[in-house]
Amino acid sequence: MTFFLDLTFQIFFGLCYIIRKNLYFDRFYNTLCIILSGYITMPIRHNIGYHGTLDIRANAIISQNHFIPSSKDTEWLGEGVYFFAHKQHAIDWATCEAKKPQNAGEKSCVLSADLNYADSEWLDLDDPAQLQMLNDFVLAYKERMGTSSIAPSVDLTTHKKYLQWCFVCNLYRRLNPAIRLTSYTFHFKKTFIGLWQNQLQFCVNDSTVISNIKKEALL
Repeated sequence: MTFFLDLTFQIFFGLCYIIRKNLYFDRFYNTLCIILSGYITMPIRHNIGYHGTLDIRANAIISQNHFIPSSKDTEWLGEGVYFFAHKQHAIDWATCEAKKPQNAGEKSCVLSADLNYADSEWLDLDDPAQLQMLNDFVLAYKERMGTSSIAPSVDLTTHKKYLQWCFVCNLYRRLNPAIRLTSYTFHFKKTFIGLWQNQLQFCVNDSTVISNIKKEALL
């Protein structure tokens, strides 16, 4: 239905353009654009994210239909709910959680969820242009370090990398509130054949991005 509605609007805009070119109805054309622009839907991206956790926590998430965002200052992509793009990475994470001494006797679990967002709401740090924007932001911040009242100052020259990343992502999103999801591909150890093991992660800082939460695998 949305497709045909958008197509109708596109044809309508085309006819209006012809009218504008031939009859110079600029005021009519511009007014029509303003009115109809609100009815044209923005393209929405869709991903499935995988969240590794303990079974007891998974049950609570499903019953409440809500994830509790991580607020630790050690999160590489800042505060938010974390998902992996690949299920195996979530399985590995959940398995490690279940093996911790404080979680003895607990079962691990993987949840999947739909992640829906527009390009304008996505900070894609695998995109060279967006990564450069973030880098420029950091350089500008370093020049006036300590003057920000939005977040506590973090020394971007001496603090550990994960503290720097967390601080920068949090601050950048607060100054750009349209961002609802951040993603980045982390590179880990090389495999036996010499290829890097990559891990794409999503950090969701707006819960409205998340829907259709369900158990994917009980390990």
